[in-house]
Order: sequence, then structure tokens, then C-alpha cells
Amino acid sequence: MLKAALCALLLASSAARAEPLNLLVLGDSISQGFNAVGFGNEPAYSWATGDKINSYKARLEATGYQVQAKNQSIPGASSTWLGLELYLAAGFAPDLVLLEIGANDLCGLTAHVDVIGNVAWTIDRLLEQNPKVQIVLAGVPRISAVYESKKSSQACLDRWKIPLCPAFLSPDLTDKERAINQFKIDSVNAGLRQLASVYPGTVRYVTEIGETPIMAEDISDVDCFHPSPTGQGRLAEAAFQEP
Repeated sequence: MLKAALCALLLASSAARAEPLNLLVLGDSISQGFNAVGFGNEPAYSWATGDKINSYKARLEATGYQVQAKNQSIPGASSTWLGLELYLAAGFAPDLVLLEIGANDLCGLTAHVDVIGNVAWTIDRLLEQNPKVQIVLAGVPRISAVYESKKSSQACLDRWKIPLCPAFLSPDLTDKERAINQFKIDSVNAGLRQLASVYPGTVRYVTEIGETPIMAEDISDVDCFHPSPTGQGRLAEAAFQEP
């Protein structure tokens, strides 16, 4: 009798967890696994939804969730693109959103924009769609650490002649200028952390992504800038928390 009751309890628990969880990903090339192992998008290595690494989606599925995912991140996107990404995701009602953005705003590839304001606008639109939505807000990675980890590689120095992130990787920058630009990232991350506190129980800011040191093995050999499969996996590990 007791054994039967325990089995019934376990089955009921499993059934309760079997409800689909709609996962929406907003952001830039990092969330598309860009240049992880080859040139271009490599979504199978995305920290958010990849199936060749222990991604956020894979971790959710390992805990029993049936995940329906839509990865709407766009390579090269700045925070001003979030409205477009929401538009392209119209009709998909997320329960959980992974939002990673800001590197392109701070790399010097776009004009100065209000990253915090754009993210706040996006959070409000998501809440209008579903007041119970949960949002994971990732900090901007320490791009200065990318330079420090790979600056001894001549191959990387050659690759950085392409303006991937001139605010950090340009050969004409001084260490002081890179430090100033890293301070700008730190300031944006502080703003994102503060923004998350305005939405308690809804937005969780992932401090570790903006503060965790970046090692050489975390960076792709394709462009010496984007995360490698190892780096993508570390992003997922830092960000994950069971809903």
C-alpha cells in the first residue's frame, strides 16, 4: 500500500512538471553561438538553447520541463534592436525569457544608446504580454578580459585588425583607454542590477556573467572574441537557476 502511494505521488509530481515551458531568448550573437566552432551562427552551441552543450534549455529539460524554445537573438544586435526581436517573436507567449544584450552598445560599433532604458522598455512589454513571466537578465561580459586572455597570441592580434570590438580590441588603444571602457561596462551592469531590483520576483540579474574572469579556453579560436563551446557552457552554468 505504501509503495503504491509513493509511486502515485512520484507520478503526480512528474505530471505536474510535464507542462510545457515556453522559453524566449532575446539578445545578440552570443546567444546564437556565433563563431563558437566555425564562422557564423552556431545555435547548437548557444548557452541559451544549444543541444551540443549543457545549455540553459538542456538544464531545464534535465529537471523535467518540456521546453518549447524560440531563440530570437540577432548577431550584431544592440539594445535598440530589442523591439524588433519582440516583434519577430509575436505570437510566442514566453513563460521564461533569457535576455543578454549590451556588448555591441559598448564595443563602439553603435552610437551611444540608453541600454538600461531599452532593457526596461523590453521588460515592461514582456510583462504586458504575461504578468507572470520570469526574466533572466545577464550582465555584459568583461570584454577587457578577452583582450587580456588572448593578447599574447599573434593570430588573435591579426584577427582583431577586423573591427569586432574596437573599444577593447583595437591595437591603437592604451591600457588606460581599455580600463575606461571596462568601467563603462561595469556601470551599465550596475544599472542592470538596479533595474532588476525594481521588478522583484520577476527579473533575476545574473551578476556572475559580468564579473566572472574570462579564460583563454572560454574564447573562440575563430575570431578570438566570441565564446567558445567551453565559454558558452560556463555562461549557462553561471546563469542557470531552476524556475
